[in-house]
Amino acid sequence: MLSEIKVNASRAAEAVSDPMLLATDLADYLVRAGVPFRQAHEIIGKLVAHCIETGRSFPQLDLAVFQSFSPGFKQDVFEALDLRRALDARQAPGAPSQANVRAQLERWRGLLG
Repeated sequence: MLSEIKVNASRAAEAVSDPMLLATDLADYLVRAGVPFRQAHEIIGKLVAHCIETGRSFPQLDLAVFQSFSPGFKQDVFEALDLRRALDARQAPGAPSQANVRAQLERWRGLLG
């Protein structure tokens, strides 16, 4: 079965295209800026609620909107909204960075090959 599997790349990309999936990355961003996690979590919750109320997603907000929720947001906040960068930041064992996924694919090809 696995040897015949075909991944539909466009469907996979569509499945992860919702920018709201990056809420955790925004909380991590604030933590790196010195905001305590508990406070960052609350800020991002309010930001998500704002996005839902206004029908906008994170990338559609300008810096002033982000900063109205926390002065910890700076111009580089938009870099945190890049999905590929967000995935690659996840380096722990089992996390979805490209390097980790590549290593697991090679491992399984070796075991199943």
